Amino acid sequence: MAKASKERGKAPLSSHMMPRDVETRWNYTYEMLSFAHTYQSAYNEITANHDMKMREYELSKEEWKIIKDLADVLKVSNRRRRIPITTCPHT
Repeated sequence: MAKASKERGKAPLSSHMMPRDVETRWNYTYEMLSFAHTYQSAYNEITANHDMKMREYELSKEEWKIIKDLADVLKVSNRRRRIPITTCPHT
């Protein structure tokens, strides 16, 4: 993969383990989708390779758009969660 990226004039992505989705932690969903979007070209290369027998996991353009849109929505929510909560003055 890194060799193919270099041949196309792109900087190769570093190797990382894809984050897992954990249903009790919504921000993990954001991390997983954001990672998938970042590594979209690598994912597409793997699923398009007939020798690897991963064609059933290939995603359409519409599915990639859903991943990006959902990651964008969760990113906004993730930012809000990190904003410090101020206490209201006693009345």
